[in-house]
Amino acid sequence: MRNAILLLVFIFSFNVYAEFEMPKKVRNIKDLDTAISEAQSKKKALVFILTNEASPNKMTAKQSLAAVDAFDNVAIIVYVPIFSNKATYQKLPAKVREAFSSADAGRRIPIVAIIKPDLETIIEIIPFDVGKDYEKLLDQAKKDMFKAMK
Repeated sequence: MRNAILLLVFIFSFNVYAEFEMPKKVRNIKDLDTAISEAQSKKKALVFILTNEASPNKMTAKQSLAAVDAFDNVAIIVYVPIFSNKATYQKLPAKVREAFSSADAGRRIPIVAIIKPDLETIIEIIPFDVGKDYEKLLDQAKKDMFKAMK
């Protein structure tokens, strides 16, 4: 019996619930119009992060927050819940919807799409990636964003 309990504790220690909360500085999809207006007036790119704050996956939480950190203060960041209803999802700029469903976006979250404030030009799509490669993708996307916004 004792061994069974220890085994269960061991198993559950690897499946710790990883729910997280997007920082307050990140706009919610519900505030999309305000985010777009701010991006246009400040001439900043918009960074859309498609993710799930209630995800049980630690990597989803880690990478979602890494994306926020990478673009904090240099772009307007918008959180798009993966389980948004169709009407909410349709509010996204068409190019962002296309980016999220493209082959480049992959099939795992988070997916990051960076778009110019004109809402017509996708700068970068950043798919889920494991480890240091994700940080490299974020760094390169940030460089590409600065170049595109000149």
